Amino acid sequence: MKLKKIDFLESAAYSAWPKRLLGLDSWQKKERNNNQILDEYENYWYKKALMLWGKYTESNDNPSVGRFFRFLDEEIKNQIIQNSEIYGVSKDEHLISINQELYITNWSTLNSLYENLLIDTIASYINQYQSCSLVELGCGTGKNLFGLYQKLPINQIIGGDICENALKLANAITNHFNISGCFKFFDYYQQDSLFKLVDDMNDKYILFTSHSIEQIQLGKTNLVEQIRELNYKPEIIIHFEPILNPEDPSLFHQLQHKYNNHNLYNSDLLDTMLRHQNNGDIRIIDYKKDVLGTSAFNSTSILVWQCV
Repeated sequence: MKLKKIDFLESAAYSAWPKRLLGLDSWQKKERNNNQILDEYENYWYKKALMLWGKYTESNDNPSVGRFFRFLDEEIKNQIIQNSEIYGVSKDEHLISINQELYITNWSTLNSLYENLLIDTIASYINQYQSCSLVELGCGTGKNLFGLYQKLPINQIIGGDICENALKLANAITNHFNISGCFKFFDYYQQDSLFKLVDDMNDKYILFTSHSIEQIQLGKTNLVEQIRELNYKPEIIIHFEPILNPEDPSLFHQLQHKYNNHNLYNSDLLDTMLRHQNNGDIRIIDYKKDVLGTSAFNSTSILVWQCV
């Protein structure tokens, strides 16, 4: 399936979220603490992914990184469809958004669109800053980094995550395919976590996040301060994250706010970066709003900044 544009009135046929956001469905995510959120990823999603890696390598004589993650994506898609009461999806037709316009597409196209967004954006900055290394905070299984490593002129990848099973999987893939990189423990809330992650870095590098800051309260971390105090700072920092702007009066953005509140996601990224810019700590280079929403009302914006 390719992209099919639809209007908002049609969207409820493809997702439970339009009715939820309009108050026609009383669904509300239960508030959870950090340990409960961690448990969901560590002991379900990433534990399952690590098990599937073992299954994949045992049953394939000629494994590849790309084929494994396609295999893993299919498993995730099946889990989403099987749990339609949670995700609101009952078949391989997914409601997405591009520049605040609604579309439906299949799971494979959805993943390709996001992968290409990462590749195209990061490629332009690699060329501009002559950076050959990438660091991702909250990298999960390393899927983004491995995809970028395969497609771009990158010498080294480093990923940081709080989940042990995710790190085990990513390092197993790195070792199996002799990829130049490593995956280490990283916790946004620990004061020295970033220093330990990049302490061996001696090359120009770009640091990025992809829908990991949405899971934390950025204002309760000292992420910007940690980056500014690094001995070897990144050339630039790129956030592929949902960004809420209270000055945007559009209906789409109001629905985003409701989605964010329903899911208990972070909403202070833009405010935090503007505050640091006003204080003279950083300089925002670029800001593109609502570029792509693989979940229609949780769209990815791109915010790029540098230390001053």
